[in-house]
Amino acid sequence: MGLIVRKRDAIAQIIGTFLIKFTRSAGGIVTNCGEVSTSICGGLSVTLMIFATGHISKAHLNPPVTLCFAMAGVFPGK
Repeated sequence: MGLIVRKRDAIAQIIGTFLIKFTRSAGGIVTNCGEVSTSICGGLSVTLMIFATGHISKAHLNPPVTLCFAMAGVFPGK
């Protein structure tokens, strides 16, 4: 199985996940336009987090999915 998670990968995932959730919820509140603005904010924040942390954590912004893939052996041990 060989699950090795580097500290900077975990921190990048935590920050990326937090900012995506924060911007999605704040986008709907600030603009008061409903689902459209929430979706746009969500898409833009995912794009921004991929560009910002993609080189660190390989753009894995959903830690439970990353953990499941690692446990299933999809990712190499390193």
